[in-house]
Amino acid sequence: MKPFNVIFALLLTALSANGQSIRLPAEWEKQEKVHLAWFGNDRRDTVLCRVVESLQPNIEITLNIPHDSLSSSIKSKLNNYKIDTTKIHFVTDPNVDFWTRDPLFFVLENQQLKMVDFNYSMYGVYPEIIDTPIPDDIKSIGDYDKRLAAQINYLGASPRGIRIV
Repeated sequence: MKPFNVIFALLLTALSANGQSIRLPAEWEKQEKVHLAWFGNDRRDTVLCRVVESLQPNIEITLNIPHDSLSSSIKSKLNNYKIDTTKIHFVTDPNVDFWTRDPLFFVLENQQLKMVDFNYSMYGVYPEIIDTPIPDDIKSIGDYDKRLAAQINYLGASPRGIRIV
């Protein structure tokens, strides 16, 4: 059995232990907001601008940026696409990367939104340190899901969910 399947099964069991049923919202369900990440790569960010351009009239957007000092240049690029940056919630996290999409969200029977924190250990990324404790500077990258969960809880997400792209 694949490791993800085992983790997923254990997660479902743990969340069901309190007697509440849980469900994973489908991609086509109505969502409260979409959380995106700015990569600082022109090709990726051009595509991201097109995604924001398409989404913005219909849904709230949170944009994760790597540093506050980049805010004005990012807003300038978004403005080139006629995107209203006053309607985007900017969040700063220095470790923006492709795993932004990895956390999973569940809705409990009582309509409470929960997010899974996989405690990503950066396995496979740094083979030279496989048998040693993960250095703090690298570990902070893997704590992205924990920081994202805190942001989402702070922003008051509803059970309608948030799509991470």
